[in-house]
Amino acid sequence: MKEYLLKMSKWCFVFAMLVGVLACSDDDSINTNLYSGTDISSYATIKADKESKKTSIEILKEGEWKVYGGENSNSILFDEPLLQGNTKGTTELNTGKYQLYCLEWAGGARTALGLRQLPMVGQSNFRDLGGYKTKDGRRVKWGLVFRSGKCNSLTEDDLAYLATIPLKTVIDFRSSSEQEAEPDKVPTTTVNCINYPIEPGNLSSIDVSDVIRRGIM
Repeated sequence: MKEYLLKMSKWCFVFAMLVGVLACSDDDSINTNLYSGTDISSYATIKADKESKKTSIEILKEGEWKVYGGENSNSILFDEPLLQGNTKGTTELNTGKYQLYCLEWAGGARTALGLRQLPMVGQSNFRDLGGYKTKDGRRVKWGLVFRSGKCNSLTEDDLAYLATIPLKTVIDFRSSSEQEAEPDKVPTTTVNCINYPIEPGNLSSIDVSDVIRRGIM
């Protein structure tokens, strides 16, 4: 499937196997302070426990660092760090809700950090498509577009966690028979559910792009 670089202003949740549908970080409202200086995206990683949903950060390199947080990429404040230090190690960050982070290194280099794999008990391959570099050198916004397999086995705790993002749009690319046999569970924050089966003969770049835009605009 081709890559579609979409400018998105709302949350989008993709249930089916979607590869390469990205949200460009060229929105005028994006916090441009999230990336600066040397690329330090490999200096730390964010993880979360599936059961408790508690998030932690692992610093992978020695050096002076600070970590800032917020509910989304535009709400991260740099007045007061959540954590700071100068050694490697793992530290718990929050008590089970979705958040995004910014790592600042000595000298002023910054990078946005998020959970690549969300802590879902009922779906082991629920991923955030944020953080990837685009062809023109920009970054995909974290916390905007997600992809997953079928979600008929999500637990109540899973759904509560997804509601803290909050997820608002669901696009299901599975066949009609798959959707009927194993209907997905969605968080209470969902306001748009779009069924768009990807089957032989109905796939075109214009159609897929349009259906995603209709769900988020």
